[in-house]
Amino acid sequence: MRPRVPHPPPNWVKPAPGEVALEYEVELITPMFGGGVIARIVDKDMPIRAREIRGQLRSWWRLVARPGLSTDDARKTEWKIWGGISSGDDGERVDGGVVDLRITKPSGEVEPRPYVTFPPGIPQNDWRDTQYALFGAYDARNRSSSELLPQGLRFTLKLTVRDPSVQLQIEQAMRWWSAFGGLGGRTRRGAGAISVWSKNGHVLTAPTHAELASAGCRLLVGSSRDSALDAWRDAIAPLRNFRQGEHGRKGGRWRSYWPEPAAIRKITGTHRVKYVPEPPNFEYSFAPSPTDPEHFPRAVFGLPITFHFKNIKKDQADRHNNNPRNGGKKKMVADAKPDDPQDVELLAMKGGIEYKRLASPVIIKPLTLPDGKYAPCALFLPDSHVRAMGVTLTNSNGSAYSTLPKNFAAGTWFQEGVTRYPSAKSPGNEQAGFPLDAFREYLKGRGWAEP
Repeated sequence: MRPRVPHPPPNWVKPAPGEVALEYEVELITPMFGGGVIARIVDKDMPIRAREIRGQLRSWWRLVARPGLSTDDARKTEWKIWGGISSGDDGERVDGGVVDLRITKPSGEVEPRPYVTFPPGIPQNDWRDTQYALFGAYDARNRSSSELLPQGLRFTLKLTVRDPSVQLQIEQAMRWWSAFGGLGGRTRRGAGAISVWSKNGHVLTAPTHAELASAGCRLLVGSSRDSALDAWRDAIAPLRNFRQGEHGRKGGRWRSYWPEPAAIRKITGTHRVKYVPEPPNFEYSFAPSPTDPEHFPRAVFGLPITFHFKNIKKDQADRHNNNPRNGGKKKMVADAKPDDPQDVELLAMKGGIEYKRLASPVIIKPLTLPDGKYAPCALFLPDSHVRAMGVTLTNSNGSAYSTLPKNFAAGTWFQEGVTRYPSAKSPGNEQAGFPLDAFREYLKGRGWAEP
């Protein structure tokens, strides 16, 4: 394979009369995952790409600027600002828009580091307790780890706006990107978070309450911290606990408050039986009830979801090894079959078409504050498309259940009055409603508030 030679940055042309020059300082405040041409790989030659930043700005512009425009006007305005490719009688035409970007050579640590070190198989010290946000950055089974670009890297971002009439829109997109965007992958879980300063040294302010409401968004913020990494951990913890941690399980272990495990056991027709060796030596069945709903509310946090039941072969062996009727002999059961279901996958579906990916409508990350501190934040994006979608449960990783795939139309894979979720008050309280509304209430119960 021929070595890849990175493209040099485009020559920077001094803005002409009538054009606007904008300049910002950008710092990476949490480690960056991926961001290169190859997925999940940091490009050592060009770790930060102007093209990626341009795409991010375009995406945030689309969120905040399009709601007030008709579909046709929005398309024309987006084309005018950001450019695109069109086809006509005279062939394809490429329009570069009115915004040019250039980044300086980054300063700071640009050598990627492994996220997890083996042994002992834990993240490096400054990245502890972030595994939930960086799922996919390591493979414990094969003892391998992706490399991350460390926090602390800085660069200058220069923009030339050739149409001054859209300057305010570009500056607004920059503010949204600096507050809620980032660089690389897993940015919606806080990886690759950034702080951005204007040329005069002021931190770009986060969108106001009115701006958030106009875009159909809601923001909750927790207590401030001196460290961006601490704020990131504070942001990750509530989502982890709500979905599967101390508040996501009854009594902190064994049974989940969420309906998906019972639904999957019910659909596949198989379930776990756990042997408890402590007196009085009993078996605990995870058999679903005939009345258990076939609901999948965690789909609202992003898809796909691969459901993997951890105790596949261990339980039968444990029952045989510890059962007094077997004399407590440590003898493995050679033909032990999985009690719990094998892997299955949940995908989004609309109009009979499966979609491999649904981006989460919740962004969890550290937010840079004007005083130089950081706060954990959760931005709730518009979610009407999530409420209107269907889902499909399919076989995955070699499973072959005859009852799959099974499709669920919009409005049937959760029910607001039936599906119940964990409460922040204590690991024993439950609440009902739409899953994202329940998560907002959970955060408020932990002291988070709207700014």
